[in-house]
Amino acid sequence: MKLIPNFSFRARLTLLIIGLLAFLLLIQGFVFYQDTEKLLLDETASNVRARAKPIIEGWVHKKIFRKCVRNEKVNGNSCLSYIALALAENLTSKNAVAQIFDCNGHLLANGKTLPEEPEAAKIIPRYAQSALRGQNEVTYFAHRGNIPFLVVLIPLRLPQKEEQIVGVAQISVTLKSLQQKLKRHGIFLAFVALVTLSSGILLVLLIVSSFFQDLKQIAETCRGIAEGNLNLQFPHADRQDEIGQLIQAFNVMIKQIGEILDSQKRFVANAAHELRSPITALKGSLDILLRGVRDDPVASSRILTGMHREVERLKSLCDRLLDLSRLEGIVTPQKTSVDLQEFFREFFPQLQMIARERCLKLLTGPGVSVMMDSNMLREMLFNLVMNAVQHTESDGKISIGWRLVSEPEGVQFIVEDNGEGISSHDLPKIFEPFYRGHKKEFEGKNSGAGLGLSIVKAITVIHNGSINVRSVLNVGTKISIIIPFE
Repeated sequence: MKLIPNFSFRARLTLLIIGLLAFLLLIQGFVFYQDTEKLLLDETASNVRARAKPIIEGWVHKKIFRKCVRNEKVNGNSCLSYIALALAENLTSKNAVAQIFDCNGHLLANGKTLPEEPEAAKIIPRYAQSALRGQNEVTYFAHRGNIPFLVVLIPLRLPQKEEQIVGVAQISVTLKSLQQKLKRHGIFLAFVALVTLSSGILLVLLIVSSFFQDLKQIAETCRGIAEGNLNLQFPHADRQDEIGQLIQAFNVMIKQIGEILDSQKRFVANAAHELRSPITALKGSLDILLRGVRDDPVASSRILTGMHREVERLKSLCDRLLDLSRLEGIVTPQKTSVDLQEFFREFFPQLQMIARERCLKLLTGPGVSVMMDSNMLREMLFNLVMNAVQHTESDGKISIGWRLVSEPEGVQFIVEDNGEGISSHDLPKIFEPFYRGHKKEFEGKNSGAGLGLSIVKAITVIHNGSINVRSVLNVGTKISIIIPFE
């Protein structure tokens, strides 16, 4: 048992399957052997009774026996002795010997006359009593020395008086020939089991080898991926079995991990770029001050004002990064029942201020309340409108509103504009931090840091919602968010 844990899983699985196969073949062979033995014994007993029946009936109906029985001075038991020897000899054959017993169990005749005929088995009283009581199917096994016998007992009845039993015929059949048949049958079963087991072992080895060969390739691919090669793909992804499903799941996982790592790389690059610009501006302003501009109060004031602006920009960037990190971490929203009509009545004027000269329209929905964190709802809608403002010209149109939806049952918030739109290339990446696409005419002081939509998505996820974006270049963008009812 101590050696088993040292075996490989492949060896243990192979041994287990082969052991189960051998056990099943052993049980099956044993059952077949027992069934065959029972069938042969039953057939032998039936043949003995079928052969004995006409012989017994012939002798019972002999005139001498019938005349003896009709004589009232002599009973049937005494009459049996007239035919016992002849009946026993007729029932005896090369492999069977017959004995006749009276109704008291005394031996009347033994049919053995030739040396090659077997010796009769000893009668067992309890079986003899069963036959004398009228039981027809009395069969048992007995031994005489090392020779096994099948013993068949047949009640002897008076003619026309079937209820009166005058004796018993015991026929002892030697089972040597039957044992030889069973031995040959056992050898045949063992041969079939050996061939089946050998074929099963070969098949198991082929299947297990194929199975573990695929697992070995998966392990090698995993090691390559662990070394940093995310371009590897697991082989045999077209298989339709469980291994194929595992490989497909691994390939999807590797693809997603690659996308996440690419997103992280873009995040780091974009964050470094966003931080580098104000830091570069601050360094340049400090260099100018150090070169002597401090003697010029007007120039110094202008430079310090610019430095203050860059510091504020850095602070705002850090605050939004902290907000995004908090939303994507473990945070529990403070949900309350928000009456949307009342909420927009108070919040819409603030949105009009950031829209400035753009036309901002409120699409009022039904009077309904939704369970949300009101501060997060305000931040979500603020970022959506701010994103629309940054990508819409000064004479553009922006609309915001809400409505009820049925699948899933909840509230859908909608922000739509007729701005520059989003290209199909940029659309899958707009929720990544710092991603701002390929803007042209809208780059500049109104361009944000690229964190607004990331925060919007994080707030949506926290509220178990879903977000959908439809956009056409130079036509506009429509962003809809569904927050389900609780």
